[in-house]
Amino acid sequence: AYKDVTNLLPEWEDGNFYLAKYYDKVMPMVTDNKMEKQGNLIRYIVTFFGKALQFGNQYIYQAMPRMLSLWLDFG
Repeated sequence: AYKDVTNLLPEWEDGNFYLAKYYDKVMPMVTDNKMEKQGNLIRYIVTFFGKALQFGNQYIYQAMPRMLSLWLDFG
């Protein structure tokens, strides 16, 4: 459902933020310490948090620290 919203309204801050948050929440359950899957999910999370920040600043205090933490920890 979140992915459909970002396809319909790609410049909507809320849709991008909540899709990233959803991926972030399910990541520990999906990856089972598989680095390839974890890498793909982290890429999606960082991308959608970045898009949320690109289209607004409502979630800057949640999105920016999490995005940077994931990016710097994984990179």
